[in-house]
Order: sequence, then structure tokens, then C-alpha cells
Amino acid sequence: MCIITDERTVLRMRSIGVYLDDRLSLYSFGTYHPFNEERYFTFKTAFLNAKLNESTVILKAKRAREEDIALFHTMDYINTVKDLSESGEGELDPDTPAYKGVYDASCWIAGSVLDATDRLMNDELYHAFVPIGGLHHAFPDRGAGFCVFNDCGIAIKHLQKHYGLKRIAYVDIDVHHGDGI
Repeated sequence: MCIITDERTVLRMRSIGVYLDDRLSLYSFGTYHPFNEERYFTFKTAFLNAKLNESTVILKAKRAREEDIALFHTMDYINTVKDLSESGEGELDPDTPAYKGVYDASCWIAGSVLDATDRLMNDELYHAFVPIGGLHHAFPDRGAGFCVFNDCGIAIKHLQKHYGLKRIAYVDIDVHHGDGI
């Protein structure tokens, strides 16, 4: 096989970005919940122990703005998340408890996914990985399945609005029900 490409494409093909920032661990529903901060730190430890940081671009988390979240979610729902985040009580669905700071924690995930999306679309990276991303169960007007904001849905709407993409294939390979999008 012969691949003919330009220098920029070769550089991009070598560029794998990984978001390695402890602020991503803030997305945690508590020690005894399946989605806790250890999820992030287990990934980070394995990643660093395997020395994968030597062959990737390490990126800092980015925080989504309210208008980014509103690309997919209703303002009523966003305000509910803010209120519950401030009080630290209640639940967004039976599997998704609210906690103090859940709004900000969710914005760090969504913002990092949007940053990855922009870097991919602008040919800065060939692959990008947000270790706590892929929170695809949330609906526009409610959370679901450990997902406060649907970063996949937000990224799709972002691609349509900012890059003019009309058709986007979203493939859910989760082992249980596909919902949210």
C-alpha cells in the first residue's frame, strides 16, 4: 500500500491528545457510587505507568460555557442542575445524585470534549481522548444513567453550528440501552 500525503497530515497523524487534568475527577458521585473520582485516577495512573504521556499531547481540561451546554440542553434543565449543584442535595435521576459542584464538574467534562472537537476539526490532532467523556445518557431536559450533561449531544450540536456539518454519525457501543441523543 502506498499512502501519499503532505507534511501537515503526517504531523497530524502522530498527534494524539489526551486530557489529563485532575479537575476531571470532580465528576464523582461519591466513594460508593460506581462513577467516582477513582475512575479518573485509575486511568491516570495506568496511563502514566505505561509512559503513554511520552507519545501523546497532554491537554488541560477546558470549561464549557452555559451557552455551550444550551446547544443541547434546555435552560430549565441547566438551571435545575445549577440549583441542585448549589444546594448539594437531590437527584437528577434515580442513578444520578446531585452534589455540591456537580454543575462545574459537568462543565469541565463538556468543555474538554468541545475543545477536543475543535482541535480535531482544525487539524491540530488526529485523535483525542477525554477519560471521563462520553456521558451520552442525559436528555435535553433531564439527566440519566450517571450523566448530567450529554457531552456527545453538545459536541454534535457544536459541529452543526460552528462547522456547518449537516449529517453526523453517532454510534453508541455501550453494552446497554442507547438513549439521550
